[in-house]
Amino acid sequence: MLSRFAQWLSAEKQLLPHTVDAYKRDLEQFHAYLHEQYGISEPHQITKAIVRSWFVSLNEEGFQPVTLHRKRAALSSYCWFLAQVGYYIAVNPADVELPKPQKRITHVAKQSSVLALLDDHFPDTRKGHRDYTILEILYGTGLRRGELINLTIQDCQGDNLKVRGKGQKDRFIPLNPTLREWLPTYMSLERSYRPLDEHSHLLVTDKGKPLYPMYVQRAVKQALQRYTTLKQNSPHQLRHAFATHLLEQGADLNAIKALLGHEQLSATAHYIHSSIKHLKAVYQQAHPKAE
Repeated sequence: MLSRFAQWLSAEKQLLPHTVDAYKRDLEQFHAYLHEQYGISEPHQITKAIVRSWFVSLNEEGFQPVTLHRKRAALSSYCWFLAQVGYYIAVNPADVELPKPQKRITHVAKQSSVLALLDDHFPDTRKGHRDYTILEILYGTGLRRGELINLTIQDCQGDNLKVRGKGQKDRFIPLNPTLREWLPTYMSLERSYRPLDEHSHLLVTDKGKPLYPMYVQRAVKQALQRYTTLKQNSPHQLRHAFATHLLEQGADLNAIKALLGHEQLSATAHYIHSSIKHLKAVYQQAHPKAE
């Protein structure tokens, strides 16, 4: 049944592969708990009390609230799916209260640091070209890691980048002059290593396979460590920097929302906190009551 659920998540809900994999792992963990603690396996036997006991055990094991909320989302979706395919579930047992995740303050790399990083000397090798391309795209477009990995040659032609985001929804992001000049050069360099057509992945390993998440993670971390003292050196750091630096330059929050591919403005508003000093400065300069 988990396999059918995973297929449904991919085909109907159109979740990204890493999200589907995370949900599967969560549910496998829940099934193991049911078997070990209660000796049950039938969906109609699951109650809110049992679900609460699972979350209590996870909390005692040290799982963070944000992880618990994801596991609840996985279980809630699974129970809804089971009800749709004919299993009797009177009330969704995953509808339980959990501790609220603490809001974490993300420290964002300064514009000067990121620009210095991109002006750095990258080796004139296939790996050097690839790593530079990763960094330029992440900071120049604000893509998620999965969106970057899934880019094709066709997506990167012209003045705009075509991005397949969450929910398989397309959006278009303008390419800055650096990317407009570099991407054709990068594609030309890649042709000496592999045949390219419109459906080829833009970024591949030396063996010609699509990049894997850990490669991108490692490339970004190694690069950021050279120019910042940040503890958070993930690809998302460059996405956050993209949004924050746009905001600091006066970009409209709704425009940033569209560029990031957010459904709700509340998700984009998360990036405001790191620019509060800038917003205060704007207020002081612009508001008639600020003096």
